[in-house]
Amino acid sequence: EHVFNSLPERKLVLNLISENKIEYNPDFLNDPNSVNKYTVEFFKAVNLGIYGSDLNIASSFDQTQESMVFLKCVNVLAGSLGVNSVFDQRLFDRIQEQSNNKDSILSIIIDAFKKVDETLKYNNRPATSAYILAGCWIEGLYVSCQMAISNDNEKIIKAIIQQKESLKHLIVMLESSPLNER
Repeated sequence: EHVFNSLPERKLVLNLISENKIEYNPDFLNDPNSVNKYTVEFFKAVNLGIYGSDLNIASSFDQTQESMVFLKCVNVLAGSLGVNSVFDQRLFDRIQEQSNNKDSILSIIIDAFKKVDETLKYNNRPATSAYILAGCWIEGLYVSCQMAISNDNEKIIKAIIQQKESLKHLIVMLESSPLNER
């Protein structure tokens, strides 16, 4: 809960992108062709978070085609972790319907990941949920750092520095959620 609450507001992220005329760079994102190489629960969970973050990023830049590619990656990994019911056709349809509203798409994606979190915790798998969130957080930070470097942007750097508190919460969460299978 602390990690979710200490993440930057999506409006702040969208404003940073818009105000600073940051351009989309797919080279910063995880390779969608790698989705099937993750075979251990730890890597599946971390990469579900990574692809979820990439889905958010692609959506933030109005990259509809790439968003759908990342949504399919999320669906593949969610299926292999037993939580694919969250990423069903209805979710795909809702995202398609909102293709012109970035804020709504991001809200749909965040809500879906919260449902995954609830499902995993309900099924006594909090470590898997923790690693999904860690993957999402790490990828978001990684891409932010790449954008800050390529744009030499002080506002992005300040937003990154503000993640210090959420990093502390993330570490506590991961230390209290060991995953048996690594």
